[in-house]
Amino acid sequence: MKQGESWVIIETEPSGMKPPVCAVEIAAQRMAGWEPEGLSFRVLLNHNVPIEIQAQAVHGYGAEHLRQHGQDPRVAHRLFRDYVGSRPVVSHNLPMDWDRLLVPECQRLGVPQPGVKGFCAMMLARRALPECSSFSLSALNKRLRLVEGTLQGALPDVQALVGLFRDYLGPRLTAAGIVGFEAVAEFARRSPITKCHQLIPDTSRNLAIPAAVPTPAPTPGPTPEQSVQELYELARNIMADGRITTPEFLLLVKWLQECPHTDVHPINRLYEIVECIAQDGHATPDEQQELEDTFKRHLNKVNARSELRVDVPVSPTPVGQHPPREPGRPA
Repeated sequence: MKQGESWVIIETEPSGMKPPVCAVEIAAQRMAGWEPEGLSFRVLLNHNVPIEIQAQAVHGYGAEHLRQHGQDPRVAHRLFRDYVGSRPVVSHNLPMDWDRLLVPECQRLGVPQPGVKGFCAMMLARRALPECSSFSLSALNKRLRLVEGTLQGALPDVQALVGLFRDYLGPRLTAAGIVGFEAVAEFARRSPITKCHQLIPDTSRNLAIPAAVPTPAPTPGPTPEQSVQELYELARNIMADGRITTPEFLLLVKWLQECPHTDVHPINRLYEIVECIAQDGHATPDEQQELEDTFKRHLNKVNARSELRVDVPVSPTPVGQHPPREPGRPA
């Protein structure tokens, strides 16, 4: 970022995965360049909706707690909007936080959206941190010791991202001559990823954990062959009924985020296509077809079906805008 350039890191916690997905917590931190600016923001929201068990296990907020401590959603969004202003918004998983949660929720409530859509920090981390093998925020926090303890709730996630940008991504991108919000956003979408890695100077690659911080013995992860086999098993379950539904697509996204071998075929090919779709939360007709073809061509060991329907939401390219991008090429 340029010195003093203003933008906002945000994170959310959802009511679950079943639509309509409601925000139960929103946290944010204004940034000036690569440094936090002023106080952070946090609000709980009470939509008076059931909280799915899996979601509550992640963030810890039950329906009764939200009834006691949550704000009316319209009030909460007004406070959030006042904090963000017109600044660009960045989160670790922007397609989830922005496209699947905040934008639909603002539409349902009839309130203006906060700020403008920025870029996905996870996509940026994949391009700027070649030493890391997994890019979920919890994995990066464990690898880089961004904040103490485990991450639970939106505010600790925001604090972890502040450390990630200030201490790692910012210095690396500056050393590579990638300066300014628009340049960083473009780099976060650039492909192929291996060429992005080549732009990061070797002298800036210092991910050493301070010696004063005790490091537990690493747990052996899966081998590349085991990850490919796990993908085959996942694909077999997804394709069992001849469809790829939106929940199944989100499950696939989560698996790829946590996979330590995304450079191995056919995982790398699938990651490129899924990343293109996840950038805006919708699939163009060409991207839908590419996803379907990839399952048939590269994962055909798992199912002999000749027909496969992809039910990921489709977003046709509006007339006058750029044509659907091809996976593996810059956006």
